[in-house]
Amino acid sequence: VQQESSLFARHLEQTLVPTCKELGGGIVAYSPVARGILASAHDATPEDWRASIPYLSADNLADNLSLVEKVKAMAAAKGATEAQLCLAWLTAQGAVPIPGTTKQAHAEENMKAAAIALSEEEAKTLADLGAQVKGERGSESYMQMSFQANS
Repeated sequence: VQQESSLFARHLEQTLVPTCKELGGGIVAYSPVARGILASAHDATPEDWRASIPYLSADNLADNLSLVEKVKAMAAAKGATEAQLCLAWLTAQGAVPIPGTTKQAHAEENMKAAAIALSEEEAKTLADLGAQVKGERGSESYMQMSFQANS
């Protein structure tokens, strides 16, 4: 199953992930660095279509950037970037992340995430940080088109 999933978009954990595990399926996670926020790509609300994403809105961005700073500190302690750490976390959850990029350097950096091992405590700490995100992964109309709207 290909579905949006990241440390900030955890909507699959209660329904789809257990079903895939039971049936022997897998999750291919798109937008694994949460539209760039988990790669420190934003310090302000984007001025494009991503402005409609609630976790990137002016109301939520400052709080969510403080979570990113905590992820960044954990990553630095492991000699990694926050994007790499988030990709490693998704992989540890059993997903196959497919980060999008237009830059070869970012693709090469992302591939290094495969070498990052997380302890159970580190994975839990990251999950706990991600659970604190403010705002949904999409606007109300986007969420109405998601698989949850029909479940």
